[in-house]
Amino acid sequence: MGRWDDSLRVNMECLGMYRKMRGKAPDADVARMLNNVGYALQWLSRFGEALVRHEEAKAMYEAVRPLSTTSIATTINNAAVCLDGLGRSEDALPLYEQALRMRRAVFGYMDHPDVAVGINNVAACLNSLQKFDLALPAYQESLRMYQRLYKDVAHPDVARGINNVAACLNADGWVTQAIPMYEDSLRMYRTVYPGDHPEVAAGLINLGFCQWSLQHHEQAVDYFTKGQDMYRRLSPEGHLGSAAAMPRSLLGLASSLTTLGRKAEAAAAYRELMRTTNQRLEDLTALADTGLVTESYGALSRLISDLPESAFRDCYPNIARLRYRLSRTGATTELQELLDRDPAVKELRSSAQTSATLSQNLALFPPAGAAPDEIKRLRDKAKAQASFDLSRYALVVKEKYGKRLRLDPPLLVEVQRKLGASGVLVDIYRRTDRDRPYYVAVVTTSKGAQHFRLLGAEAEIGKEVKSLFGQLERRAFGSPEAALARMDSRIMGPIQDLLVGKNRVFIVPDGILAQVPLAGLIVGKAPSAKVPGGWRYTYRVERMSLSLCPSPLDVAVPADKGSYNPSVLATNIDFDASSLPGKGKVGRVQIALVERGGLASSASWPPLTTGRDELRALGALPAFRGAKVYSGKNATEEALIEVRSPRYLHISSHGFFTPKTDTKGTRYLDILGKTDDSMLRSGIVLAGANRAEELRSANRLDGWLTAAEVAGMRLRGTRLVVLSACSTGLGDFSVGMGVMGLRRAFRTAGARGVVMSMFEVPEASTALLMRKMYAGLARPNASPAEALRAAQVALAKEGYRPYYWSAFLYEGS
Repeated sequence: MGRWDDSLRVNMECLGMYRKMRGKAPDADVARMLNNVGYALQWLSRFGEALVRHEEAKAMYEAVRPLSTTSIATTINNAAVCLDGLGRSEDALPLYEQALRMRRAVFGYMDHPDVAVGINNVAACLNSLQKFDLALPAYQESLRMYQRLYKDVAHPDVARGINNVAACLNADGWVTQAIPMYEDSLRMYRTVYPGDHPEVAAGLINLGFCQWSLQHHEQAVDYFTKGQDMYRRLSPEGHLGSAAAMPRSLLGLASSLTTLGRKAEAAAAYRELMRTTNQRLEDLTALADTGLVTESYGALSRLISDLPESAFRDCYPNIARLRYRLSRTGATTELQELLDRDPAVKELRSSAQTSATLSQNLALFPPAGAAPDEIKRLRDKAKAQASFDLSRYALVVKEKYGKRLRLDPPLLVEVQRKLGASGVLVDIYRRTDRDRPYYVAVVTTSKGAQHFRLLGAEAEIGKEVKSLFGQLERRAFGSPEAALARMDSRIMGPIQDLLVGKNRVFIVPDGILAQVPLAGLIVGKAPSAKVPGGWRYTYRVERMSLSLCPSPLDVAVPADKGSYNPSVLATNIDFDASSLPGKGKVGRVQIALVERGGLASSASWPPLTTGRDELRALGALPAFRGAKVYSGKNATEEALIEVRSPRYLHISSHGFFTPKTDTKGTRYLDILGKTDDSMLRSGIVLAGANRAEELRSANRLDGWLTAAEVAGMRLRGTRLVVLSACSTGLGDFSVGMGVMGLRRAFRTAGARGVVMSMFEVPEASTALLMRKMYAGLARPNASPAEALRAAQVALAKEGYRPYYWSAFLYEGS
């Protein structure tokens, strides 16, 4: 019948009954029910949860039936299906191949359904990896075996085999050849399943995509509509409507309806698409702390940039909710407090972190002298174990705390109330629905509808950003003023009429615009007796405060109650320290080199010459009275990781960011440039960072505090984190998800706001800026954004050029 939501409930009940009857000992029936639960979860696209059930079944089968190769092969195959569903086809392929080898060992090369399905799954994985020349013959081999097994009988396996050959042809561009095979498959499915069934619905949608590819939009609409209606009838509760096929088909349907001029129907399809997408993402936010949702988040975020302009405008309230969820990292700090009272789940997370560490170590530093095949085997095994441990932890978190950790986005009307008469929200998006990518700003004021303004083509804006940073990288010898004036025209010019009378601007940047030092945007000139020539530039920041927000709805999110714990100050750090205080603590591999940071040509971090002066100056300020100070060799990674919700956290050091595509050739840069973990490629260096290899060999953390580790810190209630360092605001820019680096990491850790820099900054002027900012924070009811703004304006009026103060920005509540 295809009622997988009902199937899941029934199988979960059966699993519970078997566990009561059989106790905790391994049992074949319990293993079988675990597989059944996992299979139902697969159909509901809950692959992370399904993976756990299949891995549990595999371990149980190995305990009770060590010689039952077919049962173990089935669970390995099912685990591969889950990895495939999570977008990790490269990890799934070796498991599919292992399961097929085990089945061939049992059945030889005789025809058998288990062998046929194994061949089919290998082919499907190759197809996902776009290796069509390898996938097609494997699909055809599987289909021929099914046809020999079932001869002329209509059978779902034969129908599935025909469908899969068609899918491979379609994916490789052979649409007209695929259509008759899709039709044959659909006829057979209808013979086997006379009523509604997911396979029939999927077959209708497949034909819809073929007709859409051929621009036969009337036929496409007919197929899409019939398939979607069947999905809805199958699952009134909406579970199947949230499966992968439904959003894709809604997108295809809306596109065809738009082409046919049926605008009202297209708008309705786009609205349902965004509702469905938000629904899917809502189920994932409780798991964000586990690291399992990156692929899903990325796929969903691309919907925003691809929506046609009319749909983008019509769906904006849902898009704002989607962006809020994409920018959130889960209620991580609340989860940490829950885990403090739940040792069992805390232990699961510890196991998951340990497995991730081992997998990352093998990925970056394989055993010396090991053969390539052995290295691959070890890496695959470690990665599979890490996936299982993470999935197991995520499943328990969702089952026990999912409802408490759900994120309920505020409404746009709440944002408007919070803005008041003096505030304005500028929500920027990178859009790809035209021939060339471009940027658009959605402006919200306290009253009325949103305003949509075009900012310009990405290529042109990109040239301006490159020109700006080219001048900034020349340091004091550069002339960035002309570029900053052009950037103001680009970003603020199209919305200038909406900024009149506003002095608080909240900006949600996207793409390359997230790199722009907004404080330095130039709006004109003014007379000044303090500057040679009698005039100076005037800056946007003099007219209004400019605060970055992770999402448009964050403006309405009330801040956590601020901490009154003593502040923490880390400065005057000894990067060459080799003998560090405290006990050793093994952590994740963290070595990286830096782009646009302070790394010397000798690949070592130079000392910050103003460290001692900064320590004395900041220590005398009200914000740091009674503060815990870490300096010299005491400013270790171990010490910083253990801090607990200080009122203010100030770290004066170098920051680093290594792009994934960087190929400068240095060993560590080459290694980390290939890792997918963007939170591992940015961070801050601490005591001993120049002797990282020595520290690692001594079983110590290596002094490179990555964003990944920052995200696990305990900073809930910390009023402000200040990173008085170079390039701490950099990271990977993911459409709709914000900057994947220290910005996101400190927000995940619970900090209410972060001050960070976008480029390398001079030490002396930075120290002066920090003193002025903290002095401003001492005033009653002062906000961090306003304190930073006042400090920057003061330096600008004293004649300091933008290079000396505009790098710093504030992001937070």
